[in-house]
Amino acid sequence: MLISKTSAHRTYLFAFWLVTLFSLFVNKANAAQETSPSANAENSPQKFTSTTLGTLPSTLEGDVIDITPVIKKDNAYYITTKQGDIFYANFSDTEKTSNSAAGEVTKSKSNTSTIKQIFSLKQRIPEAISLDALALHPSFFLRDQQGENTLYTSHLELSEKLGRALIERSEEVVLDDIKLHSVITEWRLDSIGEVDLTSPREVIRIALPAGSKGVEQLAFSANLQAWQEGYGLMYLSLNPVERWQNTPLYSGAILRINPQKFGLKNYTSPSDNPFTKQTKHPHELWAYELGKINRFAWLARQKNALAIDRTLLPSQERQIGKVTMGVMDSNAVKPLVQWPVTPKAETYIDGHGQLLNYRGKSLPNLTNSLVYLQINEADSASVLVKALDIYTTSNNANKTIWQFDAPQPLMLTTNNNNDLLVYQRTTKQLMMFASVENRAEQSPEDVAFPSSGSSNTEQKQAGNSSSSNLLLTSVLIVFVTAAAFYAFKRFSSRKLSTRQFLEQQFVKVKFESSLQQLLLYKYHQESIEKKVNCKELSSIELRVNEDSCFVIHSESGLTNQIAKESHKLLSNATQTSLGTDDLRTIVLLLNLVSGEQLSVYVYVRKSKHRLTRVTYEQCQDDVLNLCWQLSAIIAPATTEVQDKPRKASSSIKKPIVAPRPQSTAADNSPSKTENNDRQAQQADTEILDAPGTNSEVHKGEETKTSERDKSLDIEVVNALEKLVKLKQQNFLSDEEFEQAKAKLLKDL
Repeated sequence: MLISKTSAHRTYLFAFWLVTLFSLFVNKANAAQETSPSANAENSPQKFTSTTLGTLPSTLEGDVIDITPVIKKDNAYYITTKQGDIFYANFSDTEKTSNSAAGEVTKSKSNTSTIKQIFSLKQRIPEAISLDALALHPSFFLRDQQGENTLYTSHLELSEKLGRALIERSEEVVLDDIKLHSVITEWRLDSIGEVDLTSPREVIRIALPAGSKGVEQLAFSANLQAWQEGYGLMYLSLNPVERWQNTPLYSGAILRINPQKFGLKNYTSPSDNPFTKQTKHPHELWAYELGKINRFAWLARQKNALAIDRTLLPSQERQIGKVTMGVMDSNAVKPLVQWPVTPKAETYIDGHGQLLNYRGKSLPNLTNSLVYLQINEADSASVLVKALDIYTTSNNANKTIWQFDAPQPLMLTTNNNNDLLVYQRTTKQLMMFASVENRAEQSPEDVAFPSSGSSNTEQKQAGNSSSSNLLLTSVLIVFVTAAAFYAFKRFSSRKLSTRQFLEQQFVKVKFESSLQQLLLYKYHQESIEKKVNCKELSSIELRVNEDSCFVIHSESGLTNQIAKESHKLLSNATQTSLGTDDLRTIVLLLNLVSGEQLSVYVYVRKSKHRLTRVTYEQCQDDVLNLCWQLSAIIAPATTEVQDKPRKASSSIKKPIVAPRPQSTAADNSPSKTENNDRQAQQADTEILDAPGTNSEVHKGEETKTSERDKSLDIEVVNALEKLVKLKQQNFLSDEEFEQAKAKLLKDL
């Protein structure tokens, strides 16, 4: 098939973008090859230096659990304490000049810090026990973007009510043991940079037994940009509950949600979460059975993988491992480094700020390495700051950056340039680390001069540069050709792929009330493909354009308020015009007790072409009425009485009327007038589309007509009916429809 101009332009732009990107990659690789140190320098010991950025004032009370840099402001941070307070701190260097008696001028630098409290959790939520985690939305510092000046907190509070709390539905979970809730709340900053206490919005709460720690960490992916899929999704870690650790939610889990409010929902679960199609597990789960999670961090160049620092149970060994999305077994975590610890040594390193992925420039040889803290195995009296490069196989992959001889609790963090910082809890000092080679004020004895063989190596590299460039050019040509061919095939087959996909799906559903069954039909098929007993349904979900309207299960039935919001959502979905390859869909998801999920695509439109039979208005009314009927079966106790059942559009049949010929002065004779009235009365017959129904004739004076007049009227009405159907199916434009109708009436 032929490609449209738009698709061809997209193909060329796609190929041009790939050429540009690959060219930049080649230039960067060549530059790195020319400027990178030799292989001998990699195995040589690297020197590091530290600088004290500032000291928090002694008046700052509470255990610091998070230090977050303020973007575009050097040495400015948000500091969060366990007691529920958030401070804005700014460290700055001041230069002091003094004159001696001999007239000499002496300049000295001193560090000062200003700190201001911008938030108190207990002032807004008095029942809060502790503040456990803080995370800024990735668009926090972006103006006029969704998420601007938005932050999220996690706290514990006393509560025995379930309400809307997330809980594992299992026999091991005893509801009477619920004493705590771990609550994640959304807040916003006001115009003066303080947290607006009138702006809280609860996102999610998780039910926990007494003695639990709740959510330990909130974070957003550091590998995604605003235009990429998955941007703005929140990850949270939940430590195991000893008595319920055989259930997925309480076995040491990482959850992933979209914290944005959607309709009546405070949050949603991404459709690509690994357990969304399983009714036995919460859809929020990303991975579980991970043990005690101290910290997790994103790996460079990894989309669905995290690095976690965890404590293995019951061995109490510490492990840095790699976990991928969908892991549900502790043994499936790939160990990267592991060491034994004692309970006493463990107190030197808490769970906050234990692990991070280094992305700064002050330590160039450690970029994309995992930085973590470890108790010195030799004496257990010192703490080591170490870096692990998981992308190399050399013996120097695990390096020690610094050693703190005096044992004290430490926390890792970064500044706005992603440089490595360490906060010492005892002295309340914030330190920054850099390599000696990267400092401008390095002394001559700190410089590591290249060996005598380095000049020969550089000459060999220069001699091989031409052949290397030729090879890269050849690879570039092959790569661009393959990319252009792939783009061509992708755009040329896109329209066909949608129709081919529909041919494999259910597109029609009927409810047989007498048998309590759902009858499912495939695309363009009149025979029943599958029968589903309503007793087999565990839940149903209605989606429009991949957005969820509502979910009905045994404990949550349909209410008039939810139905009203859903109808509004369905109506608003038609306000946006569709592009060439855009889709508009209404999908009914049927989740069975067996774990199987059936999708019924009751409405699909691609661009200007409707691929299903029914219109959008007819579909939204019919599917809502069906959901009311199913809700009464699945959740009879919580389903409200429908205020006013919507009349299905399929039952509303407008009469197709043949227009009357315009009479003139010459046609006003009694015989012609009587004949015209008789023909108009017969033409005003209402035609019903349902097969097997009799045509109802408008009440009027009964007149006898000839068999010829009757057959003529029937032919006219049938012809008009066919024209209307062709127009409804978009086979005729408005202009073509009017021309065909005029020609038909002219031939009478």
